[in-house]
Amino acid sequence: MINIVFGLDDKFAAMCGACCASILANHKRKVKSELLKIVVDADDKIHFYFIGNLSKKNKKRLLDLKNIQDCECSFPDIDLSQFDAFPVNNFFKSRAAYYRLLAVDFVDGDRAVYLDCDMIVNCDIQLLWDMDLEDNFIAAVKDIGERIISPYFNSGLIVFDLKSLREWDFFNKVCNYVRDNKEQIENFIYPDQDLLNKIFNGNFKQLDERYNFMFAGHLENTSLKEDAIVHYAGIKPLSWQCPTLYRNLFFQYSQMTHWNLNMNKFYFELFKLSPLFFLKPKWIKRLKKMRAETKEYLKKQAQGNKNADL
Repeated sequence: MINIVFGLDDKFAAMCGACCASILANHKRKVKSELLKIVVDADDKIHFYFIGNLSKKNKKRLLDLKNIQDCECSFPDIDLSQFDAFPVNNFFKSRAAYYRLLAVDFVDGDRAVYLDCDMIVNCDIQLLWDMDLEDNFIAAVKDIGERIISPYFNSGLIVFDLKSLREWDFFNKVCNYVRDNKEQIENFIYPDQDLLNKIFNGNFKQLDERYNFMFAGHLENTSLKEDAIVHYAGIKPLSWQCPTLYRNLFFQYSQMTHWNLNMNKFYFELFKLSPLFFLKPKWIKRLKKMRAETKEYLKKQAQGNKNADL
């Protein structure tokens, strides 16, 4: 099994669904022949762990992702109070990202890939799963710039060596650090990310940036980053600032889910932000152009999928 972990609550379920759809759609499972039958290799099957207390409705929607590719889904219920002392701030108000720390308890296996919900996996997750961690507890992508420690990683994607972390008593170490450093953690800018960087103290296997590609730092690029895991850090798919090509990439996979976030939802979010957008002819013209580009992009992707199935 390929273990994929998310820490989330209901607010992040729709984006998580699109991320899962992208993982399943791009995962090329191995097959083998047994007694004239084609059997999918169980070792390559995706097992999602949705750590957080989700509603029945969102659990059902996530389970329906099996229509894309057969997979396993686990929904561990957790005691949220154990994270009451963990830091948050005005910009990062949710503690859901901390739920990933419980992967050492809930995941059945020695390795797991954690992803933030606001990511799209536009490549085969097998590449990460097969990677040699070279005796490191984790693998991650070095973040842009240096902050509280060097080197400093972005925690949006982490490959965990769960076996070694269990032996290290990882979760208790994190809890003890939070208990013993209350004044310091209150000043964290990126609370969960800063905390993990303090815990691992610069020791991690550095991955190529394509495994956590934050396009917000590359807005000068006019082409889509291919074969990458795209992270909508700072600029979400439904925000006005999101480049059309990355918004369309998100729509491509969201339409595979029950949430089906699309241009209509984008218009709604834009209207909430500023109704005046829809009163100015130049913006109306621009929105129509964006809608046409999105329609054409999704049409091409659908046709490409049909050709791949032939």
